[in-house]
Amino acid sequence: MGGCGWLATTLDRDMLGAGLGPEWQAERLMKRRDDPAGIEEVARELGGRMFVHYIPDYALQSFAGREDLRWKMWVTPTPYSSEEAIDYLRLPFPHIPRRYVLLIDPRELDGPILGPKLVRQGGGSVEYLLPNGAPLKAVAEGWMVRLR
Repeated sequence: MGGCGWLATTLDRDMLGAGLGPEWQAERLMKRRDDPAGIEEVARELGGRMFVHYIPDYALQSFAGREDLRWKMWVTPTPYSSEEAIDYLRLPFPHIPRRYVLLIDPRELDGPILGPKLVRQGGGSVEYLLPNGAPLKAVAEGWMVRLR
């Protein structure tokens, strides 16, 4: 089963344009937004879209009963199928499927948000970093979505 990953990637890269950092950019050099105005700027540049965080099946238990998701999280605005996510996002442990995603509303983050930048060897994919994770209020209603 596939999807429209190439098209989604191209549209997101074009939408973000010149604001994208290079794929080899170190975390410490990524554009940082951690005040309310900066977080609103990210929401505007995404056009009101959610961030997507892909979850390996084995990690589902770590979300049970959580109040906040306070760990370093790489996120993307681009929706991919489970198969596409492995390649476009260069996820670690590529043999482990990612059949679930968290949808995160950037307007509800309490910062910081780093990025956007291109995914290293990701064929033009876009990523952001949430170094402190996300409060549960930022996770969309129906917080976990199973991909088909």
